[in-house]
Amino acid sequence: MHFCLSLRRDPLLRVSRDCMSETAKETHMRRPRWEQSVILALGMVLGAATVLAMGATWAHPGQPAKPQVAEVVRAKRFELVDSSGRVRVRLSVTLTGGSSIDLLDNEGQIRANLGVRFDDSPSLDLRDREGKMRASMRILSDGSPGLNLLDKERKNRAALFLFSDGSPMLSLADKGESGDRLALMRASLAVKSDGYPELRLQGKGAEGVATLDVAPGDTPELRMTKGILHTTRALLNVSTDGPSGLWLTDKEGQPRAGIAVKSDGSPSLNLQDKEGKPRASLGVLADGSPGVVLCDKDGKKRAVLGRTVLESVKTGEETTTAESSLTLFDKEGKVLWKAPPY
Repeated sequence: MHFCLSLRRDPLLRVSRDCMSETAKETHMRRPRWEQSVILALGMVLGAATVLAMGATWAHPGQPAKPQVAEVVRAKRFELVDSSGRVRVRLSVTLTGGSSIDLLDNEGQIRANLGVRFDDSPSLDLRDREGKMRASMRILSDGSPGLNLLDKERKNRAALFLFSDGSPMLSLADKGESGDRLALMRASLAVKSDGYPELRLQGKGAEGVATLDVAPGDTPELRMTKGILHTTRALLNVSTDGPSGLWLTDKEGQPRAGIAVKSDGSPSLNLQDKEGKPRASLGVLADGSPGVVLCDKDGKKRAVLGRTVLESVKTGEETTTAESSLTLFDKEGKVLWKAPPY
């Protein structure tokens, strides 16, 4: 005997399915209202997100969404590393309150540093492979900029400054003695605050100095000093409206000898005692006549070889002696003897 079961045609099965559907409907209708509200809210949120995403895509077709960027990032130290993990850039705040950017080489040695010191003065330092500073540029707290170049012993050998009054200076130093921490300045070139230039050369002991400058009145001068007080021992100058010459002084700074040419072109050689009083002179007057004058300790003329002007005691008349004459005077300035007598 064969049996054949048809689900479509079986009324009992159709009745059971209908009953199950009605049961599901009743179960759905019996769900709490809060659960229905939650499902509705979630649907609204998902729908709104979908709409916003589609709007962004329509507004910028084919462009990826921009990543979120923070307005401010705060930290006490940042380090940038290369592909091998070695630190190459370091940004930090120093213990003294300054800020610093270090640039490092492959060996981890700082080669360049840009920073602001605790007194708010900025600086840029460059170092060699051993980490020794070789060049430094900074602006001091008073606003004066400067550049320093150092040797392998970290001694300052060359410096370029601009002082607060605006006057520039270039200075050069020697390497100093072995063990000395500081080098001694040996040469400098500057424009002084009054606008006149100056070249200064200095000996090892800082006691011998030669200065070449242009003084007020556009008078060039060469001055040589000696001793810790820098006493002038020699002075050479050229004047446009006065005498030009060379003056030599003793260790006390007192002029003792001078050779000069006056504005009228007459040359002279003058010798003075330690009190600075003239004692002897040799010169050629403007008219070309030579002469020698000897003076006493009071600076009065006592002997003249050559042309001189005499005044008669009786008449007050002035006469001029010959170039080949010799005249002797007493301490009062009166003629004691002369030759030839006329």
